[in-house]
Amino acid sequence: MCKGKTLWKRGGVYDRSFRRNVGRGVGRRLSPTQKLPLGRILEREWRCRFGEIDLIAWDKDVLCFVEVKTRTNTDMALPREYVTSKKQARIRKTALFYLASNALDCPARFDVAEVYADAPGDEKSVKIVYLEDAFQ
Repeated sequence: MCKGKTLWKRGGVYDRSFRRNVGRGVGRRLSPTQKLPLGRILEREWRCRFGEIDLIAWDKDVLCFVEVKTRTNTDMALPREYVTSKKQARIRKTALFYLASNALDCPARFDVAEVYADAPGDEKSVKIVYLEDAFQ
């Protein structure tokens, strides 16, 4: 087992790659095909020394920093509840670094995309709920 990481159990074997692969696929699908209020997507999985932002996109004249949370089991909590205050602080710090490194002076917003699936690997049952201005 990996320290500090939640691993998906599929067929009795822990699969470390499943969660990352589903997240990547969803990040690619979060586009006009899903009828989300996002315009042009600038970055996917943008990383720096402060953290990672799943999606960075324009919504008219507002720059959106989107955290994508995928869950198949909502018995414990909703995906948005996993964006803790510590995670929010990390996203804010990473967003400030992105704005500074790209010399951008524009309004910004922090959104959360909740991704629901019936079972791990079942991409046909994926449902996405997009929360604008989820935190500040």
